Amino acid sequence: MSAPLCPLHAALREATRNAHQRLDRHPLIQEMLALPPQRNAYARMLAAQQGFYATLEPLLLTALARLALPFDYTARQKLPALQRDLAVLAQTPCRTAFGSLILVDVSDVIAALYLIEGATLGGATIARHIQAHASDWPVTFYQGYGTATAHYWQAFWEFAAAHCPPSRITPVIARAVVLFARLERHLTTCAQELADL
Repeated sequence: MSAPLCPLHAALREATRNAHQRLDRHPLIQEMLALPPQRNAYARMLAAQQGFYATLEPLLLTALARLALPFDYTARQKLPALQRDLAVLAQTPCRTAFGSLILVDVSDVIAALYLIEGATLGGATIARHIQAHASDWPVTFYQGYGTATAHYWQAFWEFAAAHCPPSRITPVIARAVVLFARLERHLTTCAQELADL
């Protein structure tokens, strides 16, 4: 495991360790990574993430503009790549909505970005796994920023460290923990829906 990039990174990583582990053990993720890979399991995992990104990304763009925060998320958007991969797989997105969400201040924004940018970093490992065992499957979504992924991860932490003084670390952690829990519940609900199709 790499060294924390700033005190906030260390605090968030420790506070969300259990949440990370629960997500790693989620049946949708375990099925997607099983060998030999099953195309329908891969498609289900992508389908389950549609509601999360369709809800969170527009809110992030709006909050960043409203709060005049110097972070360009436009080029980082994941939803278009996710939708392209779903189209190639001929997979309908999960109908379950992620639910209402409000990003009020910079603490909310940093927590949301931590979840998304961390998932992007982890997605590179998933992309390599899929390409090694099913090279004809679409992996645009999981490839994230390609060879620039580490650079984008570093840039996120530079932004987060600059906008999160020690007094704000606790609120960021609290909101990140809530987001992780909501994502886990969303994946579970989508798994049930997709299993019934």
